[in-house]
Amino acid sequence: MNTPISRRRFLGQASCAGVGSISLLNTLLNLRLAQDVAAVTAPASGEYRALVCLFLSGGNDSFNVLVPRDPTAYATYQSSRSNLALTPAQLIDIHPIGLPNFAVHGGMPEVANLFETGKAAFVANVGTLIEPVQNRTQVAQNLKRVPVGLYSHSDQIEQWQTSVPNTRRARRRSAATVPAGCNTKTSKMP
Repeated sequence: MNTPISRRRFLGQASCAGVGSISLLNTLLNLRLAQDVAAVTAPASGEYRALVCLFLSGGNDSFNVLVPRDPTAYATYQSSRSNLALTPAQLIDIHPIGLPNFAVHGGMPEVANLFETGKAAFVANVGTLIEPVQNRTQVAQNLKRVPVGLYSHSDQIEQWQTSVPNTRRARRRSAATVPAGCNTKTSKMP
C-alpha cells in the first residue's frame, strides 16, 4: 500500500537525515584539513601516499602502543602505568630521526617495520583545544580555556566528531529538540 507523504512528514524525515549526517560531514572536513597538511610536499613521480585515520570508538591504550625508551622517560612511563607498563622485553625498538628512541608494543612488528622503513609515522598526544596550551601549569591553574571534559573519553569522541570542544551538545539534547519523527523506534518510512 502506497501512502502519500505529507509535506510536514517529509520535512521531519529530512531533518532526521540532516541531523544524522552532521558527524559524518565534520569528520570529512577534518580529514580534508589533514589531507591538506599531509600534501605539503608533492609525492615523487609514481609514489602513492595515503593518510589513514583510525577512529577507535572503544579506545586504544596508546601509551602502550608507543613507549618512550629514554631511561628517564621510560621510568615516568613505568611509574604512571603501574602494573600495565610493558617491560623492555615486550617492546620493539624504533629509531625516530632527531628524537629520543621509542618502542612499539611487541604485538606490532609490522608497524615497527613500516616505521623503520619510512612508510609509517606516529602523530601522538593530539586532541581538541579551544586555545593553545603550552604546559600543565596553565591547565592546572585554569589560565587557559580547555575542552569540556578534557580527560573524558566520551567527551573527546563527541569533540572529534563535531569539532566543537567547548560544549556537550549531545547531553543537552532533549525530546523537545529532536525533530518530530526522528525516534527510530516509532517512526516508519513510507
